[in-house]
Amino acid sequence: MKPNEIRDLTLDEIEDEVTKHREELLDLRFQTSMGQASNPRRIRAIKRNIARLLTIAGEKTALEQQALEQHTSDPSDQRTAQSI
Repeated sequence: MKPNEIRDLTLDEIEDEVTKHREELLDLRFQTSMGQASNPRRIRAIKRNIARLLTIAGEKTALEQQALEQHTSDPSDQRTAQSI
């Protein structure tokens, strides 16, 4: 998946994708250990996709936290900053 496609997903959908990719990675590792891997480079691609998914999930979580902190900030702090 491309980063722009991942950013369009919700956090739950991203978690589902990570789970799906981890299961596929487990299967590929098992196949590799048995000498039956059809495309060993796929392991590297799946690891990168998992990292990409987790990175964007972290970005989304950080943005939500930042928005929440701004929304719940104390209004008295804003008045003192404006009066200065």
